[in-house]
Amino acid sequence: MANYANSLLVTAQASLSDRMKAPEFRNKVWSVNEVFKKGTPFILPDINSLKTSDQRSVKAYTGAKTTATVGSARAHDHSASGFGDSQEVSLSFTTYARKFKVSLKMADRNFLSAAEMLANEIQSTFIDIHDEIESDSVAYLGTNKTQVNNANSGTQIGSWDGTNYEWEVAATNEDYYFQYIASMMRQNKYRGMMDVIHDPVLFSLAQQKAAQGATNAENLGFQFAGLNQYESIDLSGGDGQKGISYVIPTGTVGMIDWIPRINREGRETKDFTYTTISDPFGSGLQFALHIREDGADNSSNGAEVQDVDIEYEVSTDIARVKAPLSTSNASTIFKSALLV
Repeated sequence: MANYANSLLVTAQASLSDRMKAPEFRNKVWSVNEVFKKGTPFILPDINSLKTSDQRSVKAYTGAKTTATVGSARAHDHSASGFGDSQEVSLSFTTYARKFKVSLKMADRNFLSAAEMLANEIQSTFIDIHDEIESDSVAYLGTNKTQVNNANSGTQIGSWDGTNYEWEVAATNEDYYFQYIASMMRQNKYRGMMDVIHDPVLFSLAQQKAAQGATNAENLGFQFAGLNQYESIDLSGGDGQKGISYVIPTGTVGMIDWIPRINREGRETKDFTYTTISDPFGSGLQFALHIREDGADNSSNGAEVQDVDIEYEVSTDIARVKAPLSTSNASTIFKSALLV
């Protein structure tokens, strides 16, 4: 039954404890969003000074690596063949907005207080928004994975599928899958920490192999140094694959969030309120909150004839970015697969 009518006082229902409500409000781990969000400070520290309107586009620039022939002798009249160049990154923002409402008088005949009703709606709203952002982040990985891989394909550590653009490790090398994908990244000249996002199968496998430490008869734990392991329940292997992963050098992807200036500053008119609300799940994202009121007859929804609907909209704009590369179709996002 809608609009909290199933918890009316006349039913004499007991309020569920927070522990009992928890399963209803369970949410998945938004691991891909976490990987994107932690790289943001390195990409564009102050978006608000650049994007001042919903309609304003934003572009970022960085230098491009130059390449020239290395000679074998010095010259007094040396002359370079050209100048350096820069790369442009256009930020494409997607708006995520979720609406809900509560009633001014609905709590008068309800076991739940007005604060509890509002808290339920806020929690539900943020779960839905995060789920949508996470799904789009996963899709971004697939759309923006590298089509260029310079690792030595055809060797024991794996082979490059130039059609599906993924590094494939044979099933017989399962025990060393994580070492081999790290080697593949080093062969592409990436060093340092790597964020590795696995589907549930490979994440479970990583936990099993990592537990095979130095005191075990078979030590497999050595291969996990330098790999930050994440699990995404939105990923799964395809035909002929036990599981898939995305390997990303830490800090080379980011997620930029933006909300309108009027919300950041705060404004209240006769009919509308513009303000902000922090993410209750602690992601660090800020959200725009817009509030308005409408007169309503809610007598059939557990309230009164002379009532007021308080309408809320929570929103944010998100742009995902990756480090620009001058090589055509190259990306810092590498897909890998363990074959069956």
